[in-house]
Amino acid sequence: MNTPHYSMKEWVAFAKGELREDVYLEMEHHLYHCDQCLAIFSKIMIEDETVPPMTNGTAFTDQVMEKVSQIDREITFDTGRKKQKKAYVKQTMIHYTIAASLTILLMFSGTFEKLSESIGNVHKTGFEQNESVTENVLNKTLSLLDSIKEHAEEAKTE
Repeated sequence: MNTPHYSMKEWVAFAKGELREDVYLEMEHHLYHCDQCLAIFSKIMIEDETVPPMTNGTAFTDQVMEKVSQIDREITFDTGRKKQKKAYVKQTMIHYTIAASLTILLMFSGTFEKLSESIGNVHKTGFEQNESVTENVLNKTLSLLDSIKEHAEEAKTE
């Protein structure tokens, strides 16, 4: 890396958090790429007396392990949701593929053509009537009146 190395004083300020944010981020990025500066920073952190010593190592380990298991549960929960979503998308795509395949099969077999012809025949016969509905009702009404008239004449003659 072509960037200059930072001094011990700068790394101490970095460790204490006394730098502007942009300088801090630049130095942090430098640590990821420079082994020499990382060694200096590690030495400063080991020698720094402001960091409190660890009094109860098992309690610290338990806390870390609890945090790790919480993160693991969150990741498992998120992954479960993602798996459900992927399964839903996969199932939907399978259904669309089956529907498209059946449509193509029915098109090439001529089923849709036969179906449209039979619908056309039903359509034609359904609308071809010799008499209109009005004429049919009128004729039945007239025949009813004629039969009533005949019954009335028969009743008078008797």
